[in-house]
Amino acid sequence: MFLPLQRCVQKSRWDASGRLIKQSHLSLSPGAQEVSIEMQDLADGVYVVTFESGTNYKVSRLIRKQ
Repeated sequence: MFLPLQRCVQKSRWDASGRLIKQSHLSLSPGAQEVSIEMQDLADGVYVVTFESGTNYKVSRLIRKQ
């Protein structure tokens, strides 16, 4: 995600059925961003992570398999 200004970003994690698992807010500086996603507490499966800040919106699909 590229942010033109410093922003508060909402990070949400969803399971495959659309249930919200975890939500948090991050304060990020302008520019390209790299964000870690905690996966150790998740069972194997497909998850969606969304990042939202103003008009910026990013969706990533993750597969957890041990």
